[in-house]
Amino acid sequence: PSPPPPTSPPSPPSPPADPPLALMLPTNRAHVAHGLFMALAWGLLFPSGAFISSAWRATFPDGLWFKLHIGFQMLGLLLTIIGVSIGISQVYQGTHFTHPHHMVGLILVILVALQPVNAIFRVRSAAATGGTRTPQRWVWELFHKGGGYATIGAAIYQAISGARLMIDGTWLLIVFLVLLGLSLAFLIVGLVLKSKAASEIENEVPHKPSYGAGDDVAVKVDQRSAA
Repeated sequence: PSPPPPTSPPSPPSPPADPPLALMLPTNRAHVAHGLFMALAWGLLFPSGAFISSAWRATFPDGLWFKLHIGFQMLGLLLTIIGVSIGISQVYQGTHFTHPHHMVGLILVILVALQPVNAIFRVRSAAATGGTRTPQRWVWELFHKGGGYATIGAAIYQAISGARLMIDGTWLLIVFLVLLGLSLAFLIVGLVLKSKAASEIENEVPHKPSYGAGDDVAVKVDQRSAA
C-alpha cells in the first residue's frame, strides 16, 4: 500500500477578531481608567475649551479666555495621551488597531495632536487688526475650528463604540454624556452673556443709515478680548 500523503502542520490559532468580553472587562481597572480619562478629555475639557473661544471672549477680558482655551485643550490632550496609552496596553498582541474603535481613536489622537501645531500658524482676527477677515484667516479657521468641532462630534461615536466593547459599559457612556451636557450648558450660558454684552454695546454704537450698526457691534464685542 502507498504511504499516506503528508499532512501540513496545524496552523497556530488566530486571535479573535473582536473579543469584547476578553478585551474590555468592567473588573479591569485599567479599562475603566481608560474610559474615564477619555470621557473627561472629550466630554468636558475639549468641548469646554472650544466653547470658551466661541462664546466667552467678552466675559473673560484681557486675553484670559485665550489662556483658558489653551489650558483646557492642553489638559485634554494630556488626558487623551494617558488614556490611549492605557487602552493600547490592554489590547491583545496582534490585534492593535483592528477594531473600528481603535482606528477612529488613532485618527482622533493624530488630529487633536496637530491642533497645537495649527495654532502656531494662527492668523490674527479682523477684530485684532481693525480690518476685515482675510482669506488666510478664513482658511485657518476652517482647519482649526472646523477640525476641532469635527473631532468632538466623532468622539460621540467613540464613546458609544467603547461602551459596547465592555460588559455593562453603559455607565461610562452615561458619564461621558453627562460631562458633554455640562459642556453644552457652559456654551449656552456663554452665548447668553455674549448676547447681553452685544445688546449693551449696541446701545453705545450710533446707528448708521447706510448699513446699520450690526458690524460695529460684532467688532466691538470681539475687541474686548481681540485675538
